[in-house]
Amino acid sequence: MYSGAENIEANERRTDKLVLCLMRPYLLKGHNLFMDNYYNSVTLSEKLLDLKTHTNGMLRKTRKDNPKEIVQKKLQKGQHVWARKGKVYVSAWKNKRDVYMVTTMDHPALIEVTNRFGKKKTKPIEVNRYNKSMSGVDRLDQMISYYSSPRKTISWYKKVLFHIMDTTVWNSFYIYKNFVKKDKKYEYVTYREELIRKLIGLKEEKGKDLIRNSNKNDSRRYVLQTESQLHENIERSKVETKDNFSQPHSGNHGHWPTRMMPSANSKKK
Repeated sequence: MYSGAENIEANERRTDKLVLCLMRPYLLKGHNLFMDNYYNSVTLSEKLLDLKTHTNGMLRKTRKDNPKEIVQKKLQKGQHVWARKGKVYVSAWKNKRDVYMVTTMDHPALIEVTNRFGKKKTKPIEVNRYNKSMSGVDRLDQMISYYSSPRKTISWYKKVLFHIMDTTVWNSFYIYKNFVKKDKKYEYVTYREELIRKLIGLKEEKGKDLIRNSNKNDSRRYVLQTESQLHENIERSKVETKDNFSQPHSGNHGHWPTRMMPSANSKKK
Protein backbone atom coordinates (compact mmCIF):
# COMPACT_ATOMS: atom_id res chain seq x y z
CA MET A 1 0.00 0.00 0.00
CA TYR A 2 1.23 3.50 -0.82
CA SER A 3 2.34 5.29 2.34
CA GLY A 4 3.03 8.74 0.93
CA ALA A 5 6.16 10.69 0.13
CA GLU A 6 6.45 12.45 3.48
CA ASN A 7 9.75 12.91 5.26
CA ILE A 8 10.17 10.31 7.97
CA GLU A 9 12.20 10.40 11.12
CA ALA A 10 15.58 8.73 11.35
CA ASN A 11 15.49 4.96 11.95
CA GLU A 12 11.74 4.86 11.35
CA ARG A 13 10.57 2.72 8.46
CA ARG A 14 7.77 4.07 6.30
CA THR A 15 5.71 0.92 6.88
CA ASP A 16 6.08 1.39 10.66
CA LYS A 17 4.62 4.85 10.37
CA LEU A 18 1.78 3.55 8.21
CA VAL A 19 0.86 0.83 10.73
CA LEU A 20 0.95 3.27 13.64
CA CYS A 21 -1.24 5.69 11.70
CA LEU A 22 -3.84 3.05 10.82
CA MET A 23 -3.85 1.65 14.36
CA ARG A 24 -4.20 5.03 16.05
CA PRO A 25 -7.88 4.57 17.06
CA TYR A 26 -7.12 1.13 18.56
CA LEU A 27 -3.92 1.81 20.49
CA LEU A 28 -3.73 1.72 24.31
CA LYS A 29 -6.72 -0.66 24.40
CA GLY A 30 -4.98 -4.05 24.66
CA HIS A 31 -5.70 -5.26 21.13
CA ASN A 32 -3.78 -8.02 19.33
CA LEU A 33 -2.42 -7.18 15.88
CA PHE A 34 -1.50 -9.83 13.29
CA MET A 35 0.67 -8.82 10.32
CA ASP A 36 2.50 -10.47 7.45
CA ASN A 37 6.23 -10.13 6.83
CA TYR A 38 5.90 -6.96 4.74
CA TYR A 39 5.16 -4.83 7.81
CA ASN A 40 6.62 -6.76 10.73
CA SER A 41 9.86 -5.91 12.49
CA VAL A 42 11.29 -6.08 15.99
CA THR A 43 11.29 -2.29 16.23
CA LEU A 44 7.61 -2.05 15.30
CA SER A 45 6.68 -4.73 17.84
CA GLU A 46 8.52 -2.78 20.55
CA LYS A 47 6.69 0.43 19.66
CA LEU A 48 3.29 -1.25 19.63
CA LEU A 49 3.98 -3.04 22.90
CA ASP A 50 4.73 0.32 24.51
CA LEU A 51 1.28 1.36 23.28
CA LYS A 52 -0.32 -1.72 24.93
CA THR A 53 -0.83 -3.53 21.63
CA HIS A 54 0.46 -7.08 21.18
CA THR A 55 1.76 -8.29 17.82
CA ASN A 56 2.23 -11.60 16.05
CA GLY A 57 3.30 -12.36 12.52
CA MET A 58 5.83 -13.60 10.04
CA LEU A 59 9.17 -11.87 9.79
CA ARG A 60 11.49 -11.27 6.86
CA LYS A 61 14.93 -12.73 7.30
CA THR A 62 16.61 -9.58 5.97
CA ARG A 63 15.32 -7.13 8.60
CA LYS A 64 18.25 -5.20 10.07
CA ASP A 65 17.09 -5.55 13.68
CA ASN A 66 16.74 -9.36 13.54
CA PRO A 67 18.94 -11.38 15.93
CA LYS A 68 21.79 -12.84 13.85
CA GLU A 69 22.02 -16.00 15.94
CA ILE A 70 18.49 -16.87 14.78
CA VAL A 71 18.46 -15.87 11.11
CA GLN A 72 21.93 -17.29 10.39
CA LYS A 73 21.35 -20.63 12.06
CA LYS A 74 20.90 -23.65 9.79
CA LEU A 75 17.96 -25.68 11.01
CA GLN A 76 16.95 -29.29 10.58
CA LYS A 77 13.35 -30.10 9.72
CA GLY A 78 11.17 -29.69 12.79
CA GLN A 79 13.81 -27.75 14.74
CA HIS A 80 12.65 -24.64 16.60
CA VAL A 81 14.85 -21.90 18.08
CA TRP A 82 14.09 -18.48 19.51
CA ALA A 83 15.66 -15.37 21.03
CA ARG A 84 14.28 -12.56 23.17
CA LYS A 85 14.78 -8.82 23.28
CA GLY A 86 12.88 -7.46 26.25
CA LYS A 87 9.35 -8.77 25.77
CA VAL A 88 9.72 -9.29 22.02
CA TYR A 89 10.41 -12.84 20.84
CA VAL A 90 11.92 -13.79 17.47
CA SER A 91 11.75 -17.45 16.50
CA ALA A 92 12.73 -19.69 13.60
CA TRP A 93 11.15 -23.01 12.69
CA LYS A 94 12.03 -25.41 9.91
CA ASN A 95 9.06 -26.99 8.16
CA LYS A 96 9.21 -27.29 4.37
CA ARG A 97 11.17 -24.05 4.53
CA ASP A 98 12.48 -21.71 7.20
CA VAL A 99 9.71 -19.79 8.95
CA TYR A 100 10.60 -16.67 10.95
CA MET A 101 8.17 -15.19 13.45
CA VAL A 102 8.04 -12.19 15.77
CA THR A 103 5.58 -12.08 18.66
CA THR A 104 4.81 -10.39 21.96
CA MET A 105 1.80 -12.62 22.69
CA ASP A 106 3.30 -16.01 23.51
CA HIS A 107 6.53 -17.49 24.78
CA PRO A 108 7.82 -19.54 21.80
CA ALA A 109 7.31 -23.27 22.35
CA LEU A 110 6.38 -26.38 20.39
CA ILE A 111 2.86 -27.67 20.92
CA GLU A 112 0.89 -30.61 19.53
CA VAL A 113 -1.91 -29.68 17.15
CA THR A 114 -4.39 -31.63 15.03
CA ASN A 115 -4.68 -30.73 11.35
CA ARG A 116 -7.84 -30.86 9.25
CA PHE A 117 -7.15 -34.50 8.33
CA GLY A 118 -7.11 -35.54 11.97
CA LYS A 119 -3.36 -36.08 12.15
CA LYS A 120 -1.38 -34.79 15.11
CA LYS A 121 1.67 -32.66 14.40
CA THR A 122 4.11 -30.52 16.34
CA LYS A 123 4.06 -26.81 15.61
CA PRO A 124 5.25 -23.62 17.38
CA ILE A 125 2.52 -21.92 19.37
CA GLU A 126 3.19 -18.58 17.67
CA VAL A 127 2.80 -20.17 14.21
CA ASN A 128 -0.40 -21.91 15.25
CA ARG A 129 -1.89 -18.68 16.58
CA TYR A 130 -0.91 -16.83 13.41
CA ASN A 131 -2.49 -19.47 11.16
CA LYS A 132 -5.76 -19.38 13.07
CA SER A 133 -5.99 -15.60 12.90
CA MET A 134 -4.65 -14.97 9.39
CA SER A 135 -6.00 -17.96 7.46
CA GLY A 136 -8.87 -15.94 5.99
CA VAL A 137 -6.58 -13.13 4.83
CA ASP A 138 -4.08 -15.53 3.27
CA ARG A 139 -6.92 -17.41 1.57
CA LEU A 140 -8.22 -14.16 0.12
CA ASP A 141 -4.78 -13.19 -1.21
CA GLN A 142 -4.40 -16.63 -2.75
CA MET A 143 -7.75 -16.61 -4.52
CA ILE A 144 -7.61 -13.08 -5.92
CA SER A 145 -4.12 -13.82 -7.27
CA TYR A 146 -5.68 -16.47 -9.56
CA TYR A 147 -8.10 -13.94 -11.09
CA SER A 148 -6.30 -10.66 -10.60
CA SER A 149 -7.63 -7.53 -12.33
CA PRO A 150 -4.61 -5.16 -12.02
CA ARG A 151 -2.50 -4.63 -15.11
CA LYS A 152 0.80 -2.88 -15.66
CA THR A 153 0.28 0.81 -15.14
CA ILE A 154 2.30 3.79 -13.99
CA SER A 155 -0.52 5.14 -11.84
CA TRP A 156 -0.32 3.45 -8.44
CA TYR A 157 -3.88 4.43 -7.49
CA LYS A 158 -5.27 2.34 -10.35
CA LYS A 159 -3.64 -0.76 -8.92
CA VAL A 160 -5.10 0.04 -5.50
CA LEU A 161 -8.55 0.51 -7.06
CA PHE A 162 -8.42 -2.81 -8.90
CA HIS A 163 -7.17 -4.60 -5.79
CA ILE A 164 -10.05 -3.19 -3.75
CA MET A 165 -12.45 -4.34 -6.47
CA ASP A 166 -10.99 -7.89 -6.41
CA THR A 167 -11.23 -7.98 -2.62
CA THR A 168 -14.85 -6.80 -2.75
CA VAL A 169 -15.78 -9.49 -5.28
CA TRP A 170 -14.18 -12.22 -3.15
CA ASN A 171 -15.92 -11.00 0.02
CA SER A 172 -19.28 -10.94 -1.76
CA PHE A 173 -18.63 -14.46 -3.10
CA TYR A 174 -17.86 -15.74 0.40
CA ILE A 175 -21.10 -14.29 1.79
CA TYR A 176 -23.17 -15.51 -1.17
CA LYS A 177 -21.71 -19.03 -1.06
CA ASN A 178 -22.06 -19.58 2.69
CA PHE A 179 -25.23 -17.67 3.56
CA VAL A 180 -27.29 -17.53 0.34
CA LYS A 181 -26.27 -20.40 -1.94
CA LYS A 182 -25.20 -22.67 0.93
CA ASP A 183 -23.33 -24.91 -1.49
CA LYS A 184 -19.80 -25.99 -0.57
CA LYS A 185 -19.04 -27.00 -4.18
CA TYR A 186 -19.95 -23.59 -5.58
CA GLU A 187 -16.80 -22.22 -7.22
CA TYR A 188 -15.37 -18.73 -7.27
CA VAL A 189 -14.88 -18.70 -11.04
CA THR A 190 -18.57 -19.58 -11.53
CA TYR A 191 -19.59 -16.71 -9.30
CA ARG A 192 -17.38 -14.29 -11.24
CA GLU A 193 -18.90 -15.38 -14.55
CA GLU A 194 -22.44 -14.98 -13.22
CA LEU A 195 -21.56 -11.58 -11.78
CA ILE A 196 -20.11 -10.38 -15.10
CA ARG A 197 -23.19 -11.56 -16.99
CA LYS A 198 -25.47 -9.67 -14.60
CA LEU A 199 -23.42 -6.48 -14.77
CA ILE A 200 -23.27 -6.31 -18.58
CA GLY A 201 -26.70 -7.86 -19.21
CA LEU A 202 -25.39 -10.90 -21.10
CA LYS A 203 -27.85 -13.77 -21.44
CA GLU A 204 -26.90 -17.28 -20.40
CA GLU A 205 -26.63 -18.65 -23.95
CA LYS A 206 -25.52 -15.45 -25.65
CA GLY A 207 -21.96 -16.58 -26.28
CA LYS A 208 -23.05 -19.92 -27.76
CA ASP A 209 -25.67 -18.21 -29.93
CA LEU A 210 -23.01 -15.98 -31.44
CA ILE A 211 -20.96 -19.02 -32.45
CA ARG A 212 -23.95 -21.04 -33.65
CA ASN A 213 -25.24 -18.21 -35.85
CA SER A 214 -21.86 -17.41 -37.38
CA ASN A 215 -21.31 -17.45 -41.13
CA LYS A 216 -21.14 -21.09 -42.21
CA ASN A 217 -19.18 -20.18 -45.34
CA ASP A 218 -16.38 -18.69 -43.29
CA SER A 219 -13.90 -21.50 -42.66
CA ARG A 220 -12.18 -19.43 -39.97
CA ARG A 221 -15.19 -19.71 -37.67
CA TYR A 222 -16.15 -22.72 -35.63
CA VAL A 223 -19.81 -23.72 -35.99
CA LEU A 224 -21.44 -25.72 -33.21
CA GLN A 225 -23.09 -28.97 -34.33
CA THR A 226 -25.55 -31.25 -32.62
CA GLU A 227 -24.57 -34.84 -31.93
CA SER A 228 -26.78 -36.17 -34.74
CA GLN A 229 -25.35 -33.67 -37.24
CA LEU A 230 -21.84 -34.61 -36.23
CA HIS A 231 -22.62 -38.32 -36.69
CA GLU A 232 -24.11 -37.70 -40.15
CA ASN A 233 -21.06 -35.72 -41.24
CA ILE A 234 -18.74 -38.49 -40.09
CA GLU A 235 -20.71 -41.16 -42.00
CA ARG A 236 -20.84 -38.98 -45.11
CA SER A 237 -17.10 -38.48 -44.90
CA LYS A 238 -16.55 -42.24 -44.75
CA VAL A 239 -18.69 -42.81 -47.86
CA GLU A 240 -16.95 -40.06 -49.83
CA THR A 241 -13.57 -41.43 -48.84
CA LYS A 242 -14.54 -44.91 -49.98
CA ASP A 243 -15.88 -43.68 -53.34
CA ASN A 244 -12.87 -41.51 -54.04
CA PHE A 245 -10.07 -43.93 -53.27
CA SER A 246 -11.36 -47.50 -53.64
CA GLN A 247 -11.80 -47.35 -57.45
CA PRO A 248 -9.50 -45.58 -59.94
CA HIS A 249 -11.18 -43.01 -62.19
CA SER A 250 -11.48 -43.78 -65.92
CA GLY A 251 -10.78 -41.28 -68.65
CA ASN A 252 -8.01 -38.84 -69.27
CA HIS A 253 -9.02 -36.57 -66.42
CA GLY A 254 -9.00 -39.18 -63.67
CA HIS A 255 -6.71 -39.22 -60.70
CA TRP A 256 -5.10 -42.49 -61.75
CA PRO A 257 -3.09 -42.33 -65.07
CA THR A 258 -4.20 -44.48 -68.03
CA ARG A 259 -1.57 -46.77 -69.53
CA MET A 260 -0.54 -45.66 -73.05
CA MET A 261 0.13 -48.37 -75.67
CA PRO A 262 3.42 -48.03 -77.60
CA SER A 263 3.12 -46.62 -81.13
CA ALA A 264 3.94 -48.66 -84.23
CA ASN A 265 7.03 -46.57 -85.02
CA SER A 266 8.57 -46.97 -81.57
CA LYS A 267 11.59 -49.24 -81.34
CA LYS A 268 12.93 -51.10 -78.37
CA LYS A 269 16.41 -50.10 -77.36
